[in-house]
Amino acid sequence: MPRATKKRRLDTGLGAIAHTSEGKREILPAQQAVIDLRRALGGISQQRLATLMGKSIVTVSRWENLRPPAGQSLYELLLFAERRGQKEIARVFATAIHEAGDPRKPVWTDLDREVGLAAIVFNLSRNAHIARVYTTYRKALQYLVDAHAQLIEAAHDGATLHEDTPLDTIEFDQHILERMRSEAEEKPNTSPQPPSRR
Repeated sequence: MPRATKKRRLDTGLGAIAHTSEGKREILPAQQAVIDLRRALGGISQQRLATLMGKSIVTVSRWENLRPPAGQSLYELLLFAERRGQKEIARVFATAIHEAGDPRKPVWTDLDREVGLAAIVFNLSRNAHIARVYTTYRKALQYLVDAHAQLIEAAHDGATLHEDTPLDTIEFDQHILERMRSEAEEKPNTSPQPPSRR
């Protein structure tokens, strides 16, 4: 009768690699979830997932083959999977997050705010064919253009920017915002209408 294989986990925290007693590497749930996520998105490559998430291919490869994602990466993967309708895979990342800390404690990260704001602008832009939405959307774009311009002005005056927001990137984003605002002013209510339901 074959001897039962015992599993041991290296005692180095959530990101540890699990091994069997024979020394073979065991793929942990969060690692498998990254692999499953790529498969669920049409079998995309590690490079494609890295590009979509703004990561390097080295990071994605490490998640799958060396150390499972941990900390902020788990939140990013959770939101990424959720937004692409991969609820079951997102639940695996949520479980890993809960196992790492107190699941009752709400966490509101910079990523949550950034993704939330991007989603709001996306929703408004895609539904600008609704008259009352369009009016508010135009005003919101103007506020964003103004606030962003003030940020650029403050940076030129010597204010310290966050390390992830270099001035050249901010100035490029300002051109995008101004273009969005101009297009909204020039082409009112020209967003594509939603498909009719028959």
